[in-house]
Amino acid sequence: MWRRLSSSWRSAIMRGLLSARHGPRNRLLDRFRQARHEGNRSFSGLRMRGEAATFAVMLQVLAMLYLWLKAGHVIFVIFWMAGLFMLPRFFVYHQEAPADSPENAIWVDRERKLMKIIMWPSLFVVWGFGLALAVSGEWYTQGWFHAKLALVLVLSAYHLWLASYAAKLARGERQLTGRQLRLLNEIPGVTAALIVVLVIVKPF
Repeated sequence: MWRRLSSSWRSAIMRGLLSARHGPRNRLLDRFRQARHEGNRSFSGLRMRGEAATFAVMLQVLAMLYLWLKAGHVIFVIFWMAGLFMLPRFFVYHQEAPADSPENAIWVDRERKLMKIIMWPSLFVVWGFGLALAVSGEWYTQGWFHAKLALVLVLSAYHLWLASYAAKLARGERQLTGRQLRLLNEIPGVTAALIVVLVIVKPF
């Protein structure tokens, strides 16, 4: 079937495949070459040039979708991490205000908006895009991904704890000191650094 296609269509298909040079997209090219080597069984249904063109477009869409998922994941990780760093600092300033003062009410409102507008949506999008990337890249069998997933679970648990502490502050309960909150604020930084090493270096 491959020989029946014109040279222009063969070039168009290969250009689409060759654009996937990195990461999971490279497997598209490997699978295509394997199919050709095995006698084009995977492409036996391509009987018209229009179908060949459709197939080339589908490959391009898959390659572009991976990049969009990756971009969205990184963008919302930045938003989420900004919230994880900012909210404990809000808690420190909040606890410096008298419990019955107007400033206390202002901090409660700021914390609520930060959680509602930035942190909760970012958490869900990060998980959604991250799992989609793991499936498309077939990373779920790799050790570095398991370690990264464990660290993301730690950050998610930290997020839930921040939400519960914000609710306690809104009720007037101040269980931690400013120094303790500052120390807890190191958790997302250390965890994020480990995640970056795992994703970039892939040590195992």
